[in-house]
Formats: sequence, C-alpha cells, structure tokens
Amino acid sequence: MKKRRRLLFYARQKDYEAALQRLQRRLAGRPDVLGVGIGQYHRKGSYLASVSLVVRVTRKLLPAELRRENIEPIPPFVRAGGKRIPVDVQHSCGEKVGTLQGLVASEIDDGGALAGAVGAIVDYQGSRRVLTAGHVARAPGRVLSLRDAGDATVRALWQSDRLDHAVLDLRGQMPPDGPQLRNGLALNGMAATSGSIIGTDAFCHDVTSGERIATTVRNYPDSAPFDFGGSLGVVQMYGLVSAQRCTVGGDSGTLLYTADNDAIGTLLGVLGDLSYFIPCDDAFSTIGLELVT
Repeated sequence: MKKRRRLLFYARQKDYEAALQRLQRRLAGRPDVLGVGIGQYHRKGSYLASVSLVVRVTRKLLPAELRRENIEPIPPFVRAGGKRIPVDVQHSCGEKVGTLQGLVASEIDDGGALAGAVGAIVDYQGSRRVLTAGHVARAPGRVLSLRDAGDATVRALWQSDRLDHAVLDLRGQMPPDGPQLRNGLALNGMAATSGSIIGTDAFCHDVTSGERIATTVRNYPDSAPFDFGGSLGVVQMYGLVSAQRCTVGGDSGTLLYTADNDAIGTLLGVLGDLSYFIPCDDAFSTIGLELVT
C-alpha cells in the first residue's frame, strides 16, 4: 500500500473554514473566479503537502495586467484564528463544471440515448431505489432505462447549490446484487467528509468497461459553477469534494469511494483537471436517503 504523504496545515480546521467563508464573500460575483475551496498547494505541475485556500480562475494575470484591467488582486493569504492561511491561485481550463460533462453516459438510457450513471442503491420512503444525478433525471415522472435492470421512473428530484440528486423506481425487481460496486465488491458504508479527506486515495469506475480508476482527493470543501440549464441556469455549487480528474463525459451521478469501500460522493461534473462530487453524508441527511450496502 502506498504510504500517504503527511499534509501541512497552517491552522485549525475551523480557522480554514472561517477563512474560506471570508474569501468566498470577498470574491463573490467576480466573473474570472470559478471556485474557492480548501486543498493542496500546486506548483510546477505537482501538488505539494501544504494545505491552502485554493482559488481557481479562468486565467492568471500578471500584476501589471491586473492594474491595466482594473482587477483587484486576489490576496496572498487570509488571516483567521491569529494565523495567516496562504491562498493559491490556480488556472482552470474551462468555464463551468458542465462544459466537459454532458448528459451522455453509459448506465442509464433516455429514449435510447445514453444519459447518466447509477450512483448507488438507496432506501427512500421505505423502498429501495436507484440514485443518479438530478441533471440526468431532469424531471419527476420521466421514464429512463437501466442497461442491466430495465425501465425506471424518476420518482423525486432535488437541485440546489448543494444538491443534484434524483431517485428512480425500477419497474421490475431490484437485482439482489444491485448495491454492489462494478468489481463485485460491496460498499461498507459512508465516509464522513472533513478536511482529513484531502490527499487520500479514492476510486470510481469507468461506467462503460467497469474498470476501477484510482484518483486522489484534492480539495474539500470546494465550489464550482454548474449549468443546470432551464430555469435554474448556472448555479455556483458549494460543499463539493474535488478529485484529480477520473471521469469522462457520461459519468454523471457515478460514485466516488474510499479504499475501504465507503461512499464519498456522487459525480456532479468535470472542470479542467478535476472531477467534482457532492458528498453523500450531507446530501443523504438533507434528502432523507439511506445507503444500501
């Protein structure tokens, strides 16, 4: 097993969270800022062991360019709890999470077209149901098809600045091995998301081949814009877990989990070199879902 690198924190977790909120308020509404989170410092193509506030921008400008365009520089640090917490400005090659993550996937079909991925099997209102991304389901009452389990009806859907979830009712019987991962292993439970998850190993599956893909959690909590389309439009999403990119177009709703087979979150989308997931523990508690293992 690969030894995990020890991370350097400049302050207590609650001080990081206070600094994050302060920086988010300061940068709110800036069109060049895609998201603000807590994560690993990035230099010369590598992630370092130090944990900073991370600001992802559409482009990085030199001080002279900032002055010429009358743009306020992003502060190099934020004070909290008597500590100076560094700020790392990182460039992202994209405009919104949905740019590289369409509604095309491999596990769930919509009218014959691939639409999304199964995230997990959950208990909702006393029955076992299929979990996927809300932007895959699109609206309650729609009929989708699970490749290995037949047709399913969208029962309920939740979308907000912290949720993008939908549950489906299978028209047939739930397969007994439905809750298993693609490699035949069962989930053990749900991971508690906190700052300690940064830098840990995590996994998801290629929804076409079933191959297990390894990744590393980079930031939590994180934020990024996502285009829901329709009346919601672009929504700045908060409380996300971002991992080194491990997904492709069509994986929406798929599950990220730990080396101990504990569920971390379901895929919202991709931005640049990161995949963004909505943590299961917060979302399930808010919605009233229970993970089936």
